[in-house]
Amino acid sequence: MTQLIKQVIRSVLPDSIFNSLLNLYRSFRIHRARKAFERASMEPAHLPAEMLDELQRMYPPQSKYGYTAEVTAKRGISRAEYILRISAKYGIECRQFLELACGDGMVCATLNRDDRRATGIDLKLFDLDQTALHTGAIFLQMDAERMSIADSSMDCVFSFNSFEHFMNPEKVLSEAMRVIRPGGILYLDFGPVYFSPSGLHAYRSITVPYCQILFSEDTIHSYILNNGLRPIDNECLNRYSIEQYRNLWAVFNSVADTLLYNERIDISYLDLIRTYASCFKNTKHDFDNFIISSIEILLQKKKIS
Repeated sequence: MTQLIKQVIRSVLPDSIFNSLLNLYRSFRIHRARKAFERASMEPAHLPAEMLDELQRMYPPQSKYGYTAEVTAKRGISRAEYILRISAKYGIECRQFLELACGDGMVCATLNRDDRRATGIDLKLFDLDQTALHTGAIFLQMDAERMSIADSSMDCVFSFNSFEHFMNPEKVLSEAMRVIRPGGILYLDFGPVYFSPSGLHAYRSITVPYCQILFSEDTIHSYILNNGLRPIDNECLNRYSIEQYRNLWAVFNSVADTLLYNERIDISYLDLIRTYASCFKNTKHDFDNFIISSIEILLQKKKIS
C-alpha cells in the first residue's frame, strides 16, 4: 500500500476504521510471506554474487543515524526524559543511573542534574561528546561483562541500541542485576536485531535489506572490497536470534519481574522474503526473526523477602 493510497483512504474514513483496515492489510501481508517461507525449500541458500549489485541499485540509502552536536543533544534529552518518565510510571525512585555502552554520553549528561547522578561506561570512550564531559557525569572505560561497580549501588541501569552488540548478553544481564539495588530497574532498548532487515548494521555500505541472509559473507566482503565501500565489522554483533533473546529473559525470571516488553515489527520488505524464501528458510530460524526488528524490555530486580 503506497503512501498516497494511505493518505486518500485516511481522508475519507474515521481513524478507527482506517486503523482496523490497516491492521488487516498488514496481517494479510505477513500471512502471505509466512506461507511462502513455510513452503520454501532449503535451496538456493544464497543468491548469486551478481545479484547484489542489482539489488543495491533498487534500494537507495535510508536516513542515517545522526551524530551532529544538535542531533546527539536532542537524542540525549529525549532518551533521558523517557527513562525518567518510565521509572515514574512504575513508581520507582531513581537517583543513581548507569548507562551501558554510553556512546556520546549525552543521555548521562542530561540525567546528571539536581540530586541525580549518572555514570556511563563503554569499552572505548572516543565517541564522548565534549559537552557531556563538562556536566559532572562520570564516564569510565569498562567492559559491561566485568564491571568494577559495587553491588546494589544503582537504582537504574539502562542501554540504548547496544545490547545486540554485547557478545555475551547473559553475562551482561547478570552483571547489571548485580549492581542494581533490590527494587531497581534495568531498561534495554535495542536493535536492529541480527535477522531483521537492517540486522547487519551495514547501512553505510550495503543498502539491501536482509543482505546478511540473501548473500554469503564472502559475497558481501568481496562486493565491499571491489567497490571501495566502508568495511563491516561482523565481529561486533552477537547474532542472537529472537528465540535466544526470549530464552535469555526467561533465565532471569527468578531474580527480576518483567514490567514492560515490546518486540517491534518491521514489515517493510516482506517482498524479499516471499521472492527469495529459500534463503530465509536456510537460516533454520523461525519466521518471527525476520519481522521483529528491535526489542524493548524493562525488568525490576526482585526485593529480598
